[in-house]
Amino acid sequence: MAEYRIALGDIGAGRFAAHGDFRIWTDGDVLCYEVRGPFNLEWVRALGEARQRIVAQWRPQQRVGAIVHWRHSALMSPEALAAYEAGFAQFKQNARGAVALAWVCAEPVEGMGLLSQRFEALFAASQTDFGLFTDPVAARAWVDARVARARDNAQPASPTTVSR
Repeated sequence: MAEYRIALGDIGAGRFAAHGDFRIWTDGDVLCYEVRGPFNLEWVRALGEARQRIVAQWRPQQRVGAIVHWRHSALMSPEALAAYEAGFAQFKQNARGAVALAWVCAEPVEGMGLLSQRFEALFAASQTDFGLFTDPVAARAWVDARVARARDNAQPASPTTVSR
């Protein structure tokens, strides 16, 4: 399976500079992100555009998972938070979004406790299993297991939330 990559620098600048950074790549059946905050609205817009581009290139034909590796800070402006929520909901409606999403914080990440609590309900409402991990290997195993389960089941299971 081909691997695709995109980064913040591949997205044209908006009216204002994006605060934060990201890289997105595919690894088999998993869409991987590395993000470094804090973030502003322009960053969220660039992330959404990059996600649309990479999924259009990747064109997964079956269920997939996602892993986000967080670095430094997860803090966002109120406008960025609202745009992130709307972008995730739209992505899940318009694409075959991830059935399982793992957030990985191998090191302390400023604001992660607040952000993960805020988004748990959004992920559950969109039928996306969500896990918060410190170990990237455990996160990958968890995502792979949920993707396999989703493919084996005709009906999606109730979403779950874990923290490890």
